[in-house]
Amino acid sequence: MVLTLFEIARSVEGQSPELGRKLEYLFGNATGRQHNIARSKGNALDFASIGIDDTLANREYMTWYFQELLNDSSNILDVQYAFYTMKELPDKPVVGYLVTVRESILIGPDGGIKLITYWDGDRLMTVIPKVGSNK
Repeated sequence: MVLTLFEIARSVEGQSPELGRKLEYLFGNATGRQHNIARSKGNALDFASIGIDDTLANREYMTWYFQELLNDSSNILDVQYAFYTMKELPDKPVVGYLVTVRESILIGPDGGIKLITYWDGDRLMTVIPKVGSNK
């Protein structure tokens, strides 16, 4: 039996998401490179614009939200292969992995924003808020 990429992406249903430090990044608390810090601050402003500030209750909400997102295959936009170079190893091997791109609407008390998320299985890799304009 040969599985399609979409069938492979759906195989994570029923799992808990691995968020790592992603909530820190989304709520403006990133450290490291200036580019990441600036993007993190922008994310915090986007979330605050819909009434989702950095509180324990909102962190719990976001954890629940990502669990629901991961366990709903109807939000899958694309499945693609991605590659990265393991620079920390002497021979710098290139490693491939499957990325599932998901689209959703995050609703807060003051509105909503579209999120594009990138997943490696159950591990949340990237969150891109798409905030609309009134213009």
